[in-house]
Amino acid sequence: MEPFSPEQVEFFNKASVTLLAVEEAPHNLPLRVEKTEPAIKEHPETISKKIYENLKSDTTKSIQTILDSLNKLQTDFKTSDQLTQSAIQASQLEIKSLQNQLNTLRNEVILYVTENRVTKAGSTAETSIKVRNPDKFSGKPSACSNFFLQHALVFSTSPDKFNTDSSKIPYVISYLTVTPFSYMEPYLMKANLPESDRPTILFDYTLFKETITCAFGDPNPIEIADRAIRQLRQTTSVAAYATEFLSGLKFNVSQEINSREPIEDIENIISIAIQIENLVFSNAYHRQPPVNCSSFIPLKQTAQKPFASPVTTSTKPSEQNNGPQPIYLSTASSSRRPPLTPAQRAYHI
Repeated sequence: MEPFSPEQVEFFNKASVTLLAVEEAPHNLPLRVEKTEPAIKEHPETISKKIYENLKSDTTKSIQTILDSLNKLQTDFKTSDQLTQSAIQASQLEIKSLQNQLNTLRNEVILYVTENRVTKAGSTAETSIKVRNPDKFSGKPSACSNFFLQHALVFSTSPDKFNTDSSKIPYVISYLTVTPFSYMEPYLMKANLPESDRPTILFDYTLFKETITCAFGDPNPIEIADRAIRQLRQTTSVAAYATEFLSGLKFNVSQEINSREPIEDIENIISIAIQIENLVFSNAYHRQPPVNCSSFIPLKQTAQKPFASPVTTSTKPSEQNNGPQPIYLSTASSSRRPPLTPAQRAYHI
């Protein structure tokens, strides 16, 4: 075999150094990744454990591929009896390609960590709101609507946790007690069946909510709320009573409001009550005849004629007084009332 030329020997020396450096670089990268683990554990809001494990696995796998290629290249150098110039150039290109792969991998790792740090920080900020647990529901109709509103608040503050109907329904069922929970028991017994055999109510939240509401909620919430408002009494200040006053109104005003369609807005109830009271007062005022004190003429009392007609100055109303003329009965008069004058009859009519 022909000995190597000085140029080839020099190349082999340089290649050995280069290969050694390339081989050490991938070994150092996992070490740097592992050194970041304590910092990651101290700051879990920056990057999650899952992201770290994925990063470590992907990096180790890529580096192992590069190491296998380098080992194969070294083996080829050691076992080759004839090394041509073209083979040397090909090796140089392969080394350069491996170096480029290392640089690309390094950039991808940096980008991967940076993007997930931002995503994790944003997710932590979104889920930082804490709400109290909903009240348990025992079947009281008036509490049904609030029960589902409380759960809607929980779902809106934890969208990642409750992102499917299948995750919402078991959570809501856990807050059912007594009769409502017993109502769901037949469905829960089929929860472990294949999805095609499971009741739809266990994975359709809209259907679940409608079913519970129909079974245990108010049949007509607007009418019930309207009736409750009408039955309230003042127990606190006048200001508080302004929203609870309806049943304390005068009978004629309350009767008129009750004869109308249900009113949902308390401000409308107050406004309508004022209008009705003004109308009643106006009608009563116009029906009331004018009173003239000078027209009141007491009856002349006589002991001899207890049933005599009252004495009046005229059987017709005066020109100045167009209204009726009421009378006063003396306490000394008979128990029987004397006949009415024409003016008195006109007043009563």
